[in-house]
Amino acid sequence: MTKERKKLITYLIVVIMLFGTGFGLGYYLWGVDREQKPDYKKYLSKTINYIGKLEKNNQDFIKQIKGLQSKVAALKKDLKDVQSRSDAQSKSLQARTASLEKEKARLQSLLGKNQKLSTEKEELQAKIDQLINELNTFKQKIIDVESPVSEEKGQQENE
Repeated sequence: MTKERKKLITYLIVVIMLFGTGFGLGYYLWGVDREQKPDYKKYLSKTINYIGKLEKNNQDFIKQIKGLQSKVAALKKDLKDVQSRSDAQSKSLQARTASLEKEKARLQSLLGKNQKLSTEKEELQAKIDQLINELNTFKQKIIDVESPVSEEKGQQENE
């Protein structure tokens, strides 16, 4: 029973404190001895001014939003234009790359043929040099063979 009694007293003290706090705040805020009545016209004019400012700000924001929307639309259009030009440029570059690849393959083929012709030229030059050496050797042999004969002919003519 003492437990229940302590509990009841605790609840009663909390209720009295809440009531006292509420009464004190009410007296402080609205005061019993205030002789002035609230100036409703003043509060109403402040409220009207506040609402007017809100409406003006709202209109300014609406104008800004419309301006931003028009800018976004212009930017989207510019983006489409740039993207279409970029796509066209990309296709052009791809076509150019393909033609350059074909040209590269053709030039590599020509380079291979040129190298083959160059080696054939060197081989032919070596053969020509060899034939010239053989011809010179042959001429030398002919001259050596003709020398004794030509000396005899020269002696017979002198006689």
